[in-house]
Amino acid sequence: MRNFGSGISDAESGTGNDSLQPIQIRHLKDEAYHRLKEAIVSLQLPPGEFLVEARLAQQLGVSKTPVRHALIRLEKEHFVHTVPFKGTYVHGVTEDDMRELFELRLALEQAGVQFAVARAELSDLQEVRRVLDQTREVIQGNDPDAAAPYIQRFHVLLMQAARSGRLMGTFSDIDSQMQRMRILAGHIPGRLETSLREHEHILNAVEERDDVAAVAATRDHLNSLLADYLNAVAAQTAGQAANPGTTPARI
Repeated sequence: MRNFGSGISDAESGTGNDSLQPIQIRHLKDEAYHRLKEAIVSLQLPPGEFLVEARLAQQLGVSKTPVRHALIRLEKEHFVHTVPFKGTYVHGVTEDDMRELFELRLALEQAGVQFAVARAELSDLQEVRRVLDQTREVIQGNDPDAAAPYIQRFHVLLMQAARSGRLMGTFSDIDSQMQRMRILAGHIPGRLETSLREHEHILNAVEERDDVAAVAATRDHLNSLLADYLNAVAAQTAGQAANPGTTPARI
């Protein structure tokens, strides 16, 4: 099993990033959790980073207790892991992790489009169409970073159109992992244009109230996306092996 960047960081003497901002609000446990999770998802704390409670607490301006509680929550969500007698590290992402996340996402989104076919109001689909049109405009402007939020928004709106709170809640639970995976994979040439076409197929099927076509289009899209992510990460890892003096691939 290949493991992309799940090894231990070189900076084992302490957390190397000093840019986490102190917490200013009262709900320290929750805020410490959200701050650390955001730092992991954004790669501010990259895979393999050694996490020292005292150092994190100092950066966030809190005691070690809220940080400890946050790390326990993050370990349950597979964002960090503890190595006995060594400490806690930001969890890497294996090929199996990627496949498992996509399997979950596929199950959720296939159910979501089926529900959307049956339940979505015209106004729901008009909003999804508006976001799709905005995505096309941004992609034509050659700004990949600006396009990414629209790509994500398309999926969120379709799940909301399913009108299932529990389905949406479960989708939201894995979305942070998916966001991190998107960042780890980096910019993939042609991927935005491919996703735009695939999103068009999904939305057309939902608008036509064709659940079979909607499910098939969703499956094709996510399988295509997974293949591109795996290829991109494999290329990064191969480049790292060929050039050991370069910056490690962040996965």
